[in-house]
Amino acid sequence: MRKKNFFRIFQVVFFFFLIVAPLFARELSLKDFINLAIKNNLDLRAYQEEVKAAKLEYEAAKGARFPRLKLEEYFYRSDIPSQVFMFKLNQEDFKASDFEIKKLNNPSARNNFETRLTIELPIWLGGKIGAEIKAAEFHLKAIEDLYQRKEEEIILEVYKAYLFALLSKESIKVAESSIAEAKEALKIAKARYEAGTALLSDVKRAEVYLATAEESLVRAKNYYSVAKKRLEVITNTFLGDFEVAELTNLPEVNLEKIKKVALENRKDLKALEKEIQAKKNSYRAVLSENLPQISAFASYGLNDKDKPFGSEG
Repeated sequence: MRKKNFFRIFQVVFFFFLIVAPLFARELSLKDFINLAIKNNLDLRAYQEEVKAAKLEYEAAKGARFPRLKLEEYFYRSDIPSQVFMFKLNQEDFKASDFEIKKLNNPSARNNFETRLTIELPIWLGGKIGAEIKAAEFHLKAIEDLYQRKEEEIILEVYKAYLFALLSKESIKVAESSIAEAKEALKIAKARYEAGTALLSDVKRAEVYLATAEESLVRAKNYYSVAKKRLEVITNTFLGDFEVAELTNLPEVNLEKIKKVALENRKDLKALEKEIQAKKNSYRAVLSENLPQISAFASYGLNDKDKPFGSEG
């Protein structure tokens, strides 16, 4: 008995939420959707990663100005007389007995572990480093402009989807009003037909009008559902049950002024200009290979016959 009562209570609560939940569906404004799209849109996230990569390339290009420090370990084994002679000298293991003709001409094979620490500082490479830094900088700025352009495109997509959702929402209201009128017209047509002042065709015509209005309502609801789903796709966010808020006002715009501003400030055009500058600097970097280059070097080495990183010599 208690299980049956619990099941009935559960059914009541479930149907209550089915009926009441739509009444509390949250309303989202155009600004809400734009903020969600800027934060979560997958295309924008991809461009953000490209911007990060371009920044790292720029930092890497600047790093070419710093000294390069290398620690290397080489292993040699040889019985060639001249090499064995040099191994012993470098290992500070040369003895007077090594001057014997037999040992000089037919030495035993010898190992040599050479540890080398080298520092290299570029002084002037024909302008190559500066050109590569400029190329990376212009490329970074171009990618940032393309990101802003993509952001503008996403905002436009949000705006179009939002307007389509509003149009569909208004279409639902119009369809519901048409259904109410069609039902009233059908009621009047039936009453007149029963009174003998109207034809059966008038009743059928009213029924067709009602069916058409009901079909329009179904179509409008489907369009509204699709429009809301489109907003979820653009924002890359599951929003659950929500309603699209009405637009309170629309800004007045001057078409000619907007055209002028668009041509002057379009980020994709700015990005192309910066990419051209990047390619020009890359070209200068390649040409610099034909010029003399000046660098400073310093090296320190250790040699050992038994172990790596040894300091026998």
